[in-house]
Amino acid sequence: MNRREFMEQLRGLLKTLPYGEQEDALQFYEEYFDDAGVDNEQRVIEELESPEAVAQKIMLNSPSVPAAQGWVNADNGAEEAASEKANSAPSGDSATAGSSGYDPSAFERYYKNQQMAKQQKSSSWVLWLVFILTFPIWFPLGIGLLALIFSLAVTALALIFSFAVTVVALVATVILALILGIPMLFYDPLNGFYMLSVAVMAAGVALIFIPPVGWLCKKGIPGMFRGIGKLFSGSSKKVKSTFGKKGVE
Repeated sequence: MNRREFMEQLRGLLKTLPYGEQEDALQFYEEYFDDAGVDNEQRVIEELESPEAVAQKIMLNSPSVPAAQGWVNADNGAEEAASEKANSAPSGDSATAGSSGYDPSAFERYYKNQQMAKQQKSSSWVLWLVFILTFPIWFPLGIGLLALIFSLAVTALALIFSFAVTVVALVATVILALILGIPMLFYDPLNGFYMLSVAVMAAGVALIFIPPVGWLCKKGIPGMFRGIGKLFSGSSKKVKSTFGKKGVE
């Protein structure tokens, strides 16, 4: 049996598979033969055992064939026989295979990667389906969460603004009380001392409010907006990593 006959028989055995899977598998083995070279075609055919054994391996790894385990025209021990033959091959054959450019275990890795890619693709579709079906649940919750975050941010800004206005009012009270109270000491001492006491009390309260207001303006507001930004950025990255996965090529 030569390469052309091997590939024709393999194509006929894979007719039950979807067209895309057929072409992927056949293209892989065509490249497998090309890498081995013309001089090693018979070695590759012996390594693969038979078109039936290869087709069985493809079927067993195909999600499109539910009854692949009972597929006929393939000996259940073909894979084990091929593996034993590969392991018992003399070192000279291995050296020749390595120098010729083909790897007898390459197709094992190929199907393993193909299976992983299909599983990841299937998982991605399931996630998208759950995402769409649960839209009536998570969308209102998401809107509610956004409204809550927005209201908390507005409330925090309003409190900071009110504290800042209070500090400004207290400072203005101190200045006004001093301007009015000091001259009163000379013509109305009682009211003058009253105005000075008001200035002192306003200054004391202002000194209590100034440090926290300064900290909020310098670090509190920027930190709050950075936290909101990180929250949305982290959520966006998580969604992309979950729904944007691609199968292993």
